[in-house]
Amino acid sequence: MKNTVVTATSDSDKLYTEVKTADKNFFVDEPIEIGGTDLAPNPIEYFLGSLAACTTITIQLYAKRKAWNTGKIEVITELDTNDSQDKKIIKTIRFENQLSDEQIERLFAIAEKCPVAKLISEAVPMRIN
Repeated sequence: MKNTVVTATSDSDKLYTEVKTADKNFFVDEPIEIGGTDLAPNPIEYFLGSLAACTTITIQLYAKRKAWNTGKIEVITELDTNDSQDKKIIKTIRFENQLSDEQIERLFAIAEKCPVAKLISEAVPMRIN
């Protein structure tokens, strides 16, 4: 598997940042009250969105292979910072269609295997060059 490379660039006086992937661009910003323009989601929102989307995709792929009709899948991710010493991410997963308890249990287990969740749970090391 090849490395994934993403580049972020901003002007020195702005928080509004352009992010480039291999073939797509998107923007990240911060709220006005901390100096941003609030024209795009902030980094934490993108991070939580990545986790939610990855979870949804992972569940969809597994459910399709099993021919389970989940209907619409909704994944809500929340960063709980109420206790600054004990931050946690809470994932709520909902299915449009009725599934058995066994199917739900299996899909919840599969949800933890999404690549973004694995990066978080395995605490992938970072370095600055």
